[in-house]
Amino acid sequence: MARVRMWDVVWVGMVVVVCMGGLKLALVPSYASTDYYVHRAWLALTHTTPMAEWYTDATSQWTLDYPPFFAWFEYLLSLAMPYIEPSLVVKIDDAGAAELDAASPRAKIVHRATVMVADLVLALGAVYAVYGFWYPYPPRSFAKVETVDDSGTAGGIRGGGGVAAGGSSIWSSPQAISLVLILGSPALLLLDHVHFQYNGMLTGLLLLSIGGVTSRSGYALTAAAYAALLGFKHLYLVLGLVYTVFLFKAVVVQPRASLGSISLARFAILAGIVVAVLGAAFAPFVAAGSGWAMLERLFPFKRGLVHAYWAPNVWALYCGAEVALSSGSATRLTSGLVGEGAFSVLPSISPGTTALLTVLAMLPSVAKVWLTTPAGALVAAPRGDAARFLRYLQRPAIVFIHGLVEVSLASFLFGWHVHEKALIVPLIPLAVLAPTSPRYAGMFTFLQAVAHVALFPLFPPGVLTPLKIGVSVCYTLYIYAMLSPALPKLYVAYLVGLVPMLGFAYLVAPLALPSLVFLPTMAISLYCAVGVVMAYLWILLY
Repeated sequence: MARVRMWDVVWVGMVVVVCMGGLKLALVPSYASTDYYVHRAWLALTHTTPMAEWYTDATSQWTLDYPPFFAWFEYLLSLAMPYIEPSLVVKIDDAGAAELDAASPRAKIVHRATVMVADLVLALGAVYAVYGFWYPYPPRSFAKVETVDDSGTAGGIRGGGGVAAGGSSIWSSPQAISLVLILGSPALLLLDHVHFQYNGMLTGLLLLSIGGVTSRSGYALTAAAYAALLGFKHLYLVLGLVYTVFLFKAVVVQPRASLGSISLARFAILAGIVVAVLGAAFAPFVAAGSGWAMLERLFPFKRGLVHAYWAPNVWALYCGAEVALSSGSATRLTSGLVGEGAFSVLPSISPGTTALLTVLAMLPSVAKVWLTTPAGALVAAPRGDAARFLRYLQRPAIVFIHGLVEVSLASFLFGWHVHEKALIVPLIPLAVLAPTSPRYAGMFTFLQAVAHVALFPLFPPGVLTPLKIGVSVCYTLYIYAMLSPALPKLYVAYLVGLVPMLGFAYLVAPLALPSLVFLPTMAISLYCAVGVVMAYLWILLY
């Protein structure tokens, strides 16, 4: 197979975007979730209210609780709405929003179209990160080089050397496979185009920051994109330790020098970029006197340890143990309501406890990033034969992405009031690594299955059940068709167990135990929590 050019990768991205666009258009009539009305309220808020009041206004129960850049994003969208669909920027109560939707069906089409347009950031970030990760060598080069997989296999792609068995098409290249895995993600499709959010745009910013590392020449872009990402969604703050440690070791520390030899100029550039971007985001609100109100909105600790649907993490297992030990009397935990749940048997968990455990769980991953990142890797990477490419050019990117996956899983497992959608943070970067080795392909296969099943309770049963199961199954079949995932027997057994667990949740429990309304979602949450723990341990110990 000839060298994969930038245009080849762009072409693959364009084709996948168009194909996924058709599916997204078909999903426009989907149900209106809570988040649909949340973002509708924010459109109206930013359009009709002075900036200084964005984080204090409480006209709607859906108050603004995203960082400033996202607020400005909503404001920019609202500027066009009076000319396209004026009802979207009418500031009314929540019941009135539903009435307006009924009176103007076009509102849902227009609002969902904004998500589709924002997804172009995802496509841009994916192409940039994936192309840079594999440049300058074509996939076939890896048949001659020991890859990141310790088993000595020549890569995670069927046929070895990055080309599917019997095929030489661009679609069998690792670049194309990663792009399909990212742009065709069922998690992003369901969350953004059924449930309604803008995760694709945010993930695109994350991939742009990763692309600055994979291209080995854009560390300034890495810092700027990550800082901008924090200005859009503070969920990504948990990745900050990996960004800080990696960029300091790979950019600030001088190549082939002792730790004491650092580049103050490069440190000043990185620090200046981060301060400038974050300052642009937060300073106007601090100056307007709403800085404290904004912080209270961004970190609402009174919402409780777990969400209405328990995200599949350590605290879901903890709540499950509480329900079992209290003989099912922990009604607040199983009420499906957001708020602080009372523990009657086990000790209550404070936000400080979750923060401490999260940091402790991150430390091994951060230490690994520091120890395995070559000094000056992004400023003095030699170019040469394939062996040098692997050792000096691709390996730092692998270290960085692997570190991001680890710390995001750690924060998911131990964080306060975690949402199940946060699993896309480790999942999408792992798609970049999936074609590099059978083990990474196995890790991705396992995590995506757990993550997608964990998202199922977000979508009402009925007509959406075939959709969410169908797209997840097709995605998994694609992975097995294009890659060679290597999974331990225990992990294979777990994946097989997903089938009877879903049968219990969707068939047995509703029919045999209809009074236990929370039981189906609790079964999914607890089983998937075990899966996330297994995925974390596998990736951590690799």
